[in-house]
Amino acid sequence: MVTARMGIYLLALSPLHVGGDEGRFGYEETIVVRRTYRNYVPYVPGSTVKGVLRTAACYVAKLVGATCCWAKEPTEIVDRHSKMGMPCDVCRIWGYPGHRGMLSVTDFVLVDGIPTTMLRLTHIEIDDYTGRAKEGALYVMDYVPAGTLFRGMLELEMERPVDLTLVLSSMYILEYVGMGRGGIVRAYLESLEFRDIGKKKLEVKDENDLRKALTQAYGSVSEVELTVKLYRELHLPPEPELDLLKELSAPRVWRW
Repeated sequence: MVTARMGIYLLALSPLHVGGDEGRFGYEETIVVRRTYRNYVPYVPGSTVKGVLRTAACYVAKLVGATCCWAKEPTEIVDRHSKMGMPCDVCRIWGYPGHRGMLSVTDFVLVDGIPTTMLRLTHIEIDDYTGRAKEGALYVMDYVPAGTLFRGMLELEMERPVDLTLVLSSMYILEYVGMGRGGIVRAYLESLEFRDIGKKKLEVKDENDLRKALTQAYGSVSEVELTVKLYRELHLPPEPELDLLKELSAPRVWRW
């Protein structure tokens, strides 16, 4: 089985809410959190990134020749997979109850050398019954500003070439899915390498390397050219300047 390892940048296109380690219901419910044992340095949990990529993958799956069952409850997932005759591609890659999945995602940490100034904004709670502001219900929330850059890693065990196509596609439309409470982020591909192609490790440096690697692993398949196009759109040189990323922040349009 071929393994693809990707270095990913996440650029905040809007302020991102900073929360505690756990939400009100005992689980992480915010996108950017602070670890008390790391001097309150913000980071994006890998579980959050994996979740929003999964949502994005469902939206784009049909366009790239993949499948998504759109189910959330375990019993509903089993029922839809049974009707399909096999697990959908999104569940197979991202996992579902009782099945690990093929995609692993690390936490995303601040890129060294890019300063971050925390924002603190005051909000007022709205009464769900009256639709009006609650008297005295002011609260303060912390944010990291737009322009903050995070970096993390994705590792994908590929059963079929469409697996990589689907993951790259979900990265491409990530900004339209959103993260947390109104947060908007854009994904960029810093690096890509394959393992176990001819029992070797292959670092992809350009489109020709990617085309050669996929053809060597899977033969001439239709997904190769679409994957190469996505690589071209997402890829950035190592250690890009933040100004360069901002210049590239015009809305992406799906063209394939």
